[in-house]
Amino acid sequence: MRAMIDRKEMDETVIRMGDQAVALTEFRSTGFRMVAIGAGGAGKTNAALSVVEQLVDTGHWVGVIVDPEGELQPLLGTPVDSPAGLRSALIARSPSLLVIQADTPEAFMPYAEVVSEVVNRQREAVVLMIDEGQLFSNARKRKGGVGASSDVINDFVVRGRKRALDLVITTPRASSSLNRMVFNGSNLTLIGAHADPAGWSMLAPLFKGAEIGYRDLLALQTGEFIMTSPRGVSKVRLPLCKTLSKVARPAAP
Repeated sequence: MRAMIDRKEMDETVIRMGDQAVALTEFRSTGFRMVAIGAGGAGKTNAALSVVEQLVDTGHWVGVIVDPEGELQPLLGTPVDSPAGLRSALIARSPSLLVIQADTPEAFMPYAEVVSEVVNRQREAVVLMIDEGQLFSNARKRKGGVGASSDVINDFVVRGRKRALDLVITTPRASSSLNRMVFNGSNLTLIGAHADPAGWSMLAPLFKGAEIGYRDLLALQTGEFIMTSPRGVSKVRLPLCKTLSKVARPAAP
């Protein structure tokens, strides 16, 4: 096991967020942790997939996607068949994109433990995408295994930098959703269209000095986000990622 993490891949990687470029060297000392917030149809899964695709395409990252609703498997391939299968694939770092179908915290935990084990040992870049993250991390609930899965995700947020583990998480709203530690630990946040007055108090500090109000969030269209990062606040529009473009592409005659 390597004693130190030298994340040179961060210095070599720029991800495109619509017409804007985000240099990952800004996250070299913290690790990359992105949260995408938005109602159904806002485009948050597309945004998350776009980031994962770009990281995997560099050849430095292996991507692990938690797909609780089974919507992405027809596009991304057959999910790994077991935690042992995930372990083998992560150690071999092949294939470079892995899908997990886990629709409950209890189903997620064995896979999360494997991710923790492997990244702790190998210290090679992995990006974990958790779609509908509120199913596995919650601000208020502890029953039904949510407490245990919230704890392990919080651990990823806190110690992921030391393991070269980056996180991309989607959720429908800010309030009563992800554990607060996940929000506080996010260093790139995408806020898409959604109606969540209770969550505005959590989000408003992100927009300090940017003259953005709650009505601006309501007016966002599909694929439009307010992006906050170490560089500040900006509005971005994200095109379809490669994975979802397969659905939009018309069939050959």
